[in-house]
Amino acid sequence: MPRRKDKVPEHETLPPPSGKAWTDAVRSLRESSGSLRFVRESWEIAPIADSPCNLNCPAGINVKGYLGLIAERRFEDALSLIREKNPFPGICGRVCPHPCEDACLRAEFGGPVAIKALKRFAADYEARHGVEPEEHPPRTGDKVAIIGAGPAGLTAAADLARANCQVTVFEASSSPGGMMRWAIPAFRLPRNILKNEIEAIRALGVEIILNSKLGKDFTTGDLKKQGFKAIFLAVGAGKCAKMKIPGESAPGVIDALSFLRRASTGKYDKKKLGKRVVVIGGGNSAVDSARCALRLGAESVILLYRRGVKQMTALQEEIDEAMAEGVLIQYLAAPIRVITEDKHVSRLECIHMYLGEADASGRRRPVPIKGSEFILDVDTLIPAIGQRPDVEGISAKYDIELTKWGTIKVDPETLDASIPGVIAGGDAVTGPATVVEAIGHGHVAAKSILRFLKGKPLEPAAGFDRPPEVEVPNQLISLTQRIEGVQSVSERRRRSFQEVERRLRIEEAVKEAQRCLRCGPCYECRHCLASCPKEWVVLTSSALLDRRYNLPLRAEAHHAFLQPAAEAGGALHGQDGEGNGHAIPVAVTSLLARIDVSKCRACDKCLEVCAYEAPASTGIPAHEHPYSIDEAKCKGCGSCVAVCPTAAIRVGFYTQGLYLELMDNAIKEATQ
Repeated sequence: MPRRKDKVPEHETLPPPSGKAWTDAVRSLRESSGSLRFVRESWEIAPIADSPCNLNCPAGINVKGYLGLIAERRFEDALSLIREKNPFPGICGRVCPHPCEDACLRAEFGGPVAIKALKRFAADYEARHGVEPEEHPPRTGDKVAIIGAGPAGLTAAADLARANCQVTVFEASSSPGGMMRWAIPAFRLPRNILKNEIEAIRALGVEIILNSKLGKDFTTGDLKKQGFKAIFLAVGAGKCAKMKIPGESAPGVIDALSFLRRASTGKYDKKKLGKRVVVIGGGNSAVDSARCALRLGAESVILLYRRGVKQMTALQEEIDEAMAEGVLIQYLAAPIRVITEDKHVSRLECIHMYLGEADASGRRRPVPIKGSEFILDVDTLIPAIGQRPDVEGISAKYDIELTKWGTIKVDPETLDASIPGVIAGGDAVTGPATVVEAIGHGHVAAKSILRFLKGKPLEPAAGFDRPPEVEVPNQLISLTQRIEGVQSVSERRRRSFQEVERRLRIEEAVKEAQRCLRCGPCYECRHCLASCPKEWVVLTSSALLDRRYNLPLRAEAHHAFLQPAAEAGGALHGQDGEGNGHAIPVAVTSLLARIDVSKCRACDKCLEVCAYEAPASTGIPAHEHPYSIDEAKCKGCGSCVAVCPTAAIRVGFYTQGLYLELMDNAIKEATQ
């Protein structure tokens, strides 16, 4: 990676002051320029580690970075940072299972940061301010075909278009979006949000052809004749599993995906739904179907699940909202027979279960309890017990190997489908997963395709290229409780497809973003300064300035006052207005960790992670002063800061404001 040099703007050049008015000159310069960058040269500093939230994101989003930007009210910059790895911020801000929040170290103190809600806030802020997607000129590189306009296919399309590929997406249905369009109800994902984010991908130069199905409307041979050099199979998992019980094909039984699709398009006949609806399953599709049934007029909705509440795979917040809206969840029960009357489902025979030993999924296997059968009255039965890809025809026709689960077999690291130029990913490979997992697959697919087009062997992705960390002043960390955005339940809400969860207001979003502990990589330990031969740099975070170079920090020097140590003797050096030279010594101490006793909970996490044994027990009762930092051992690396759940530990670092203050004081003392 080349070293980058920045030209210092003319207005940042310090004019020669007259007499001893050095301090006034510095302050005047500060006021005239607004803020000073003090850049002379920049050196690459490689990342050491990453924040837990970043590492837990399947799409590789710089979570810590965009939270910092929101905390500084830089909302458009935050969205720009999100979009580098996630083309669907508004969608994921609503439907993502937020594994980043599962890893958030703030969880132990006031709840994890509401990362998903903040992602939505950034996307909604742009939408409310009417920012149009940037149009790009036509691409001129190799032609790539993508089969399927779901999250995996569209993410790969966006990445490839940015790499100048000519990308065409072939979608079998009448609208793009895949399961985001057909399986997620509008009260969770408004259709205008989906439309706008797909249009932003189109604006990159991506062509989307609808009502075009592989094997029916075109073949891979047709694509090759049209000049496509690579193909990405992202056909999703749109085929519902069967219950395999007597009577399941009776009228009145409709699988979850068909039900959700009709509800999404407004084509479901409310009169046929009836008053009593039973849904079978414990995943998101089951919960969404149950909530849709209420909105279509059902008076009673029962969700039947054969395991316990802890084994449900649906998002906990969705389960909670369904129950709040009136869905009754009956655990440890399974259907065994559909009973019809006048050739239509009328009752469902079920049996109680208990949990036995763990099965292949790692969950305890449900076992029927003999003699515990019972009957439920039902007008509509909606099985939602799993999905799989509909790829048998593709496999047979194009010699694509399948796994025993009916998914496309690929190299798990590169997504290579063992046919030259063919990559497969998303739900077609993983089975039904999440939008953010499909986005991650889209990124991997795009990287593999680009390597193939360049004639390079496919290699495992070396991890995501992380944008730089964003500096947020330490004093902004808030110790408030997590903010929630869910609306209160009302009869109007449970009968409407209007969005349920409200967005965060600006002040709420800023306050919530300030709860972030900013765990993770560099906390300015200054080891780079110790090894720098010039011995004249100060460190500041870059805040997007060098994002294209993936630099977490910049090593910067004040061009007007600092000179190499050999010339200036480790002092600030300059001339007054009469040409007299001044060497002004400045004491710069090492950066050390400090413990705020009022916040310390004596959890021992700092003791566990410190490689230098700097934190130590004081022997004083925990409620008074449990731990201290041995300054002789502390290296200022920030490891303890990263794991402290209460933000009790801080590592001081030099911001531009503090650096100016040090200069002011030193100059003032030397010239008095």
